Amino acid sequence: VHRDLDKSEGEFHLLPQESGMYRFCLTVSTVKHNPMHGRGLMKEVVWDLHTSYYHVENHEKDSLKDNDAEDLWHYVHNVESMIQQVRSTQQYLYWKERRHRQTVDSTNSRVWWAAITRCLGLITVSVSQIIFIRRLFMR
Repeated sequence: VHRDLDKSEGEFHLLPQESGMYRFCLTVSTVKHNPMHGRGLMKEVVWDLHTSYYHVENHEKDSLKDNDAEDLWHYVHNVESMIQQVRSTQQYLYWKERRHRQTVDSTNSRVWWAAITRCLGLITVSVSQIIFIRRLFMR
């Protein structure tokens, strides 16, 4: 029904045309090896399933009050569905922000250690040059 290849993130909404049981199959592709870290990359999958039941009877109502009640229940179900969609979107955004925060923290840590390593290398090279120049002038 739906297939996404090589996407870092995304959403999919399915509105079934028939009532009944449905089977979902989720396949996560194999994770590529990251040579920078020496280990595989992690994948997180957030799965949200919302089901609702709304039954409409298709027969004539005699009074105006019954039709009004049916219309009211229709709007109640619409509002309930919209609230569930907002909750689902909030959850998706929460997990997305959390994963991005982990990525930023990891990147900051790697940049910090790279800067420390470069500074130590620069200090080592500077001290080595000073010692080498002093030895040249002592001869």
